[in-house]
Amino acid sequence: MVHLALLLIGAKALQPHWRTLVALGVFCMAFGAVLVADVWNGVDIFTIDVVGAVLFFYGLIDLGAALFIGARRSSAAIVRGLVFMVCGFLAYNFPADRNLGATVILGTAFALDGALRILTAVTVRFHTWRWALAGAIGELILAVLIFADWPLHHHLTAPFCLGLAVAMTGLAFFRIGRQLRHLPPGASVTALPLFSHLNWHARTPLPNPDSAAPWSHADPLTVYVWTPTGSALDPLRRPLVDRYVAAVDRKGVISTGHSALDCPPELYVSHYPGVEIDHSPTDFTHMLWATSDNDIRGRFLPSHEAEVADWCPPDRHIAFHRYNRNALRQFWSDYSRDDTYNLTRRNCSSTVVMALDAAIEGVFSHERPGPRLLRLFLDPNMYLLALLRGRAESMTWTPGLVLDYAARLQAVTQRASKAA
Repeated sequence: MVHLALLLIGAKALQPHWRTLVALGVFCMAFGAVLVADVWNGVDIFTIDVVGAVLFFYGLIDLGAALFIGARRSSAAIVRGLVFMVCGFLAYNFPADRNLGATVILGTAFALDGALRILTAVTVRFHTWRWALAGAIGELILAVLIFADWPLHHHLTAPFCLGLAVAMTGLAFFRIGRQLRHLPPGASVTALPLFSHLNWHARTPLPNPDSAAPWSHADPLTVYVWTPTGSALDPLRRPLVDRYVAAVDRKGVISTGHSALDCPPELYVSHYPGVEIDHSPTDFTHMLWATSDNDIRGRFLPSHEAEVADWCPPDRHIAFHRYNRNALRQFWSDYSRDDTYNLTRRNCSSTVVMALDAAIEGVFSHERPGPRLLRLFLDPNMYLLALLRGRAESMTWTPGLVLDYAARLQAVTQRASKAA
């Protein structure tokens, strides 16, 4: 979440305020420590209850105002209000259930997330998969402890997690502030060590963004997605699997779909394997390993029209009217020098996301960074973006994830397009 906000605001806007970010990080870490200590007290959890009540009533007011304006005109505000009400419920110690409901929600969430991370780490084998596996096992242990009602009583579990989350957010702000201090002028935020640690673009930072370039354009930047079910012939329906992974037709042929990015008149980003990969169920599992053994020669298609003529039209697309064309052009000039293709580590979808990151880095740089950072943290779409990004970078980018990610990113940035 913090890293996405940094990408959207840009290093140039935030770098002069690195001291403020460090101070904010120290404050959040201290406040989180107070919340955790309050919980370990076991009796006086007044601070947590205040936080929960504030979140709940803020969400209630936001939801009421959105409904008064009209649901169609304020759908994002309705979602934001519901999110804050749920967070308030999780934090506040309601006497009726002693936070049993919150404990069940958190325990189930940790268990499901841990199981999913174990599955993806073992299946994909990305370069940090062993660390991811250890973290996932830690999540499962935490879920067991939550349900076991030890060492904390269940009515203290949610407040403890809230305090820990605040402290970890503060640590992220503190580290980003310190790293921004030493970032060379004009460098991309993805060059920060913190981004490399999080497997951002597999340790390949974006080129330096040209902040002086025009942002708004009449020709939209369009993300095209061929979903697995949309590109397969008579697919067998498997909910979620055929949405985010692959679809299988009645003959057993696997279709993973495709992603591309079009920025007319001269840029078209579409990365294909040089030779069609055998998507039979027998070989497909081994092909998911993100190792250099699975690197093959790739090819870049020349245009959207040529791709449609050679295959079929995409079934979904997302358009952006505010983007940095010069940064996108520089990214593609560098990236297209190497045509290496890897089904999970360097595929069509990961290429599109890297291009999209280059195009929108610093999209809010024209605004005051403090208020914009606050508005981003109050936007539920940002939390969905962080969730999608985390899943993709612990597994792999797929056309389904690209579609959801681009749609949420458009929702976050479209206000800037209207204001520009």
